[in-house]
Amino acid sequence: FHSDIVQMVPQLVSALIYVYKKIRSTLLPTPQSPQLLFTTHDLSKAFSGFIRIHPRDFPSKDCIIHLMSHELFRVFCDRCLTPERDMFVEILSDSMRICFQKSVTPDNIKKELFLYEEFSKPGKKIHTCQQGEGS
Repeated sequence: FHSDIVQMVPQLVSALIYVYKKIRSTLLPTPQSPQLLFTTHDLSKAFSGFIRIHPRDFPSKDCIIHLMSHELFRVFCDRCLTPERDMFVEILSDSMRICFQKSVTPDNIKKELFLYEEFSKPGKKIHTCQQGEGS
């Protein structure tokens, strides 16, 4: 990976842990929403999304941040109903501001499509992020 991306690893780790801790303290399970029980296993699933990436597919910091958002959505937000999704998007927006000094509004996050691979069609190529995409 390019040195800029290698240097942002501590920020990525901080952002993932920030979102995990905020979700654990904000989105609490209830009898009506038992799916909101999040554990460190969920955090490890978010981290595991980075294991199989190839540098040519993610050439910029923005692409890596976009992937991080995708993984967090995949692991945490997919369990949420609409009110919880809005709270999740706020938490994700805060993490980008705090950890990456990026001002991304919740509305912009909601407009993003966080889909990288289509499993329904064997042989489909993983989405590649172009320079400047994901901002």
